[in-house]
Order: sequence, then structure tokens, then C-alpha cells
Amino acid sequence: MLTLEERYRKHEFQLTDLEEQIIEYILSHRELVVGMSIQNLAKETFTVPNSIMRLMKKLEYEGFTQLKLRLKDELSALKKEESSFRQELDKTWDLVDEKMIGQAADWMAASQRLLVFGAGAQAAISELLVMNIKAFHKEVTFSEHRHENIAALQHFRKKDVVILLSQSGETEQTLDLAVLAKKQEARVIGISHFGKSRLSNLADLMLYCYAPKEETNGYNTTNFVPMAIVGRLLVEAYRKRCV
Repeated sequence: MLTLEERYRKHEFQLTDLEEQIIEYILSHRELVVGMSIQNLAKETFTVPNSIMRLMKKLEYEGFTQLKLRLKDELSALKKEESSFRQELDKTWDLVDEKMIGQAADWMAASQRLLVFGAGAQAAISELLVMNIKAFHKEVTFSEHRHENIAALQHFRKKDVVILLSQSGETEQTLDLAVLAKKQEARVIGISHFGKSRLSNLADLMLYCYAPKEETNGYNTTNFVPMAIVGRLLVEAYRKRCV
């Protein structure tokens, strides 16, 4: 089950500035909000109860009462649950937003050029995505080499699409491509572990998975299956628009 913060990250591209302010207040005052009425929360956030109810629907709560119950559960958890493979998959499915995937697929279908990139472990996922897209999009490219990607992006224009994969959303090589893509007025789709990052700030649209960074004896042992799942869902949605 997603926490409030996770729901926030899932739907952040659909929220207004006021709705983001309400969520930030709740996240900063969880214990107070649990005992508040919706009228009191509206007063504290300079809004009205109806606006809070609309926000609850966007966050997929049945209402304000359910939000308070979920917050209480979060506060009463004395020990953080250890991450597990099943938990990461379950949370990834909870984070999947079909509308956002559909929007991304529409952009891909409308593009003349398409570039997919992920550094390190994400390179393998990026290459697989390209292999699955090539049957329908002849101008899709992938390269592990920075100079080749930069050269390709020089030809990108409006409606062209750049898909960038980064577990942390902070990979410098990936961010450099995002900046260049924005200069070319191309659309940037990011895929990462949920949370605020420089990639989420640059991207026009974010697709999230649940893949927290994990290291063992100095080796990166992060589970990249969740990211591959999101990538596959995007490919399937795109292919439906091409047949």
C-alpha cells in the first residue's frame, strides 16, 4: 500500500500549486492532521473543504477520513519494513499511472525521432526497449556513448521524444542529455525510482517505479526489474497505437 508521499509522487504532474501546498502541510504535520477536521485543515492551508476532497480523489483516497486512517497507520509503524523483491514489485504496480503511460505513448507515436538512454545498469534496459520499439519506429536510437547521443540530439525538434532512465534521477550523463533535449524543444520522458530529483525537475513527464538503491559489499545490487516493468508497459501502450 502506498504512503501519502508515494501517492504524491505518483500524481505530482496532475496537481496544482495549491494542492501541492496542502500535501506539503500534511506531510510536515502528520500527527496534527490525524486529529483535525477537514474544516480545520482547510483553514490551516487557506483553502476550502471541497478543494481538499478533490485532492483526496486525485490521490486515490476514498475521502479525508481514509487519509487520516492511513496517516495513523504510517505513524504507528514503529519499525520500518525491510524491502523485499515482492514489496518492490507490488509498490511498482501501485505507482503505475495508466494515464501518464498513455500520454507518453501518444508522444512517442507522434514523434519523428526517438532516443532512449540509460547509463550503467539502465543501459541494458534501454537497449531492450529500443529493440521492442524498432519494429514500429524506424528513427529510434540508443548508444552508450555520450558523443553519439549528443550528435543525434542535434537533429531533434518539437514533438521528438527522449526517454531517459535513471534509478536515482541524478545521473550526470543522463541529466546532460535532458538539458540538451530541452534546448532542442524535444519532449523528455523520465523513468526512475519515485521521488523528487533533478531528472523529475527537467522531465516533461515522469514514470515511476519502486526500486530503492541497494549496495552489498560495495556492489550495486539494486533491483532493476521494477524499472524494466515500467519500460515494458510503456512499450506495450506505444505498440497499441501503431497497429
